[in-house]
Amino acid sequence: MRIFKNIKDLEVYKFGVISPVLHDSAICQNKYFRQLAAKGIEIPPNSGNKYYLKVATFKSWLRNYKLYGLEGLLQKPRNDKGKSQKMTPTIRESIDKVVKEERVVSMKDLYRKLIAKNYIKSREISYETLRVYVNENHLLELRDFKERKKFEKEFVNELWMVDFKQGKSIHCGKRLRRTYLCAIIDDASRMLVGYQWDHNEDTALFARTFKKAIAVYGIPKILYCDQGKVFLSKYIVQLCGRLGIALAHTQPYQPASRGKIERFNSTVSQMFYPLIKDFSALDIGQLNAKFSKFIDEIYHQQFHYGLGTSPLKKYRDNLSKTTIRRVGEEQLEQFFLCLIKRTVRNDATIVIKNTFYEIEMKYRGEAIDIGFCIDQPDRFYLVENNKIVREIKPVNLVENANRHMMSDSFSRLLGSNGEH
Repeated sequence: MRIFKNIKDLEVYKFGVISPVLHDSAICQNKYFRQLAAKGIEIPPNSGNKYYLKVATFKSWLRNYKLYGLEGLLQKPRNDKGKSQKMTPTIRESIDKVVKEERVVSMKDLYRKLIAKNYIKSREISYETLRVYVNENHLLELRDFKERKKFEKEFVNELWMVDFKQGKSIHCGKRLRRTYLCAIIDDASRMLVGYQWDHNEDTALFARTFKKAIAVYGIPKILYCDQGKVFLSKYIVQLCGRLGIALAHTQPYQPASRGKIERFNSTVSQMFYPLIKDFSALDIGQLNAKFSKFIDEIYHQQFHYGLGTSPLKKYRDNLSKTTIRRVGEEQLEQFFLCLIKRTVRNDATIVIKNTFYEIEMKYRGEAIDIGFCIDQPDRFYLVENNKIVREIKPVNLVENANRHMMSDSFSRLLGSNGEH
């Protein structure tokens, strides 16, 4: 479709659209896709340009992802035959506006209102064209309310909730700095599967926490988070796509839907903070050590009234009822890589952050992939076919100079024909 021509990383964009219902039932997926088709999606993101795609289009994205992964989302979607070219984005927005803001009792009533407001002209958009469009997108079936019920997943690793909590200031060098906790909780067991304190509420903190959680507890089906910029970043969407994790976001200004992680944050304030006499005397390593002891010896062991047992016991009892997806350490590193392109210079070097790195001579003049983990931004790897080949090192000028001098001196000893 031509509407996608200005989108960079198209496969990441499409995965972000279908991700919230990746592991849901077909009924939930259909309902979600119908809602998307009715309200439209912005293409490109945050452009203000709304487009109304068919339910079948979203289903094809989901099907292609399940068959081929992120690469399957790069395939060009088919052109919808029979789609009215007169139903422009402006007219669709006008229809959506009238349906939402006015009391529409029937299709004919909607058609009359659109003409009366001069949104459409009868000679341009026929009643039948409008009827087909409204029925396909279920516009008159939508209700402007959201039902929210208490929920709990049946098995561990079905749903992980993640959140940042602003903490107290601690010792950092010669001054005090604010701390932030990244916490990941398993919905079924309330186990805190991932946690770490640091001085910045950023993607790097989340990546470190998330990678350690996966290494220990396996891969979740769904990651549930808020609308913060960290969780809306391309890196997080792409990461979940590589791991086959559905990325779901809460609606803006509705923190109650993430009540379990919010209650845990309250537990930190009520139970962990009183254990520390003086936060200003701690550094970040000491804070993490004390918090880890609190989680292992108190939070995981304590009776949880919502569960009727402790989080640790609920987790262990549940393990035999589900299959934990795991990944090897090397593959996990590859999943968490960020990729950048660099062209190898004639002297077999590349430049990253004003530093020269050595590459094999055979790559001279080629554009190569360089990977780095966002939680280890100063280590770089040569990547081929999405696999790490080796870690690359900065150019050692002294070593290279000595190698050149030795080679040059030895060749002179041999003479011009290479003989004694």
